[in-house]
Formats: sequence, structure tokens, C-alpha cells
Amino acid sequence: MSDLLTGRIAATINSALGSIFLDADLVRTVPAAVQTDKLDPTPATYRYSCKAIHERYGASLIRDGLVQTDDVRVLILANSLKVWGTTEDVSDAIQPRPGDRITIRHRTFVIVPAGTGGQPAVDGDAARAVWDCRCRG
Repeated sequence: MSDLLTGRIAATINSALGSIFLDADLVRTVPAAVQTDKLDPTPATYRYSCKAIHERYGASLIRDGLVQTDDVRVLILANSLKVWGTTEDVSDAIQPRPGDRITIRHRTFVIVPAGTGGQPAVDGDAARAVWDCRCRG
């Protein structure tokens, strides 16, 4: 059952919405202290192309304190994640996480830090088809 959800349904959603979602980039910077190559003191930056859209949160979520007025909801099609500049599918390996930057139409959003109260920083559906990211920017 899990394979059906994460495989066929995610692929179908990606195919159906891929033309509606916009070209985007997900960028992750990994501090030197976290990298496996301790000889390189510079942070590593990884870029992934994807399809995403953004929207403002509704007034009720702001009023209830679940998001801030400047928070933005960014939806990423999970199956669209590729190593930037290639067709290498990384959708099974890459999950957006707090601190990642997402650029859509020259506008950059940053996923809220871990532990921020209210709506989760990153959430996904059962089919692992769409990543729901709470961002600022």
C-alpha cells in the first residue's frame, strides 16, 4: 500500500499539476561543521530545480496565531525535485527542511526555523506528492 501511495499517486499528481506549478529552485546551505569533509571549511550549497507555487495564508490562521502576517505557504511537487541543471531525480532523497530557500519567479522565500510555533515548517501528504512549506520572504 505504501508503494502505491508514494509511487503512482505522487507521479499522477506531478503529471497533472506540473504545468500549473511554476519553475522554482530549492537551495540548501550546509555549514562546514556538518559536512563529512572536515578539511573544507566553507559551507556547501546544494541547488535543486522543482515546480512550486506560493500563496498567502488565510486570515483565520493569522488571527489564531498559527502563522505570522508575513508568512507565505509554498507548495512543492515532490516528484519534480531534480539536481539543478540535470534530470537526476532526487525526489526520494530530498525533503525540504527549515532554513532552505525557495525561489519562484525571482522571489526568494525561506522556510521558517525549526521549533517555530504554529503551523509546521514543512509538512507533506500521505502520498509524498506535495511538500507544504511555511516560509517568510
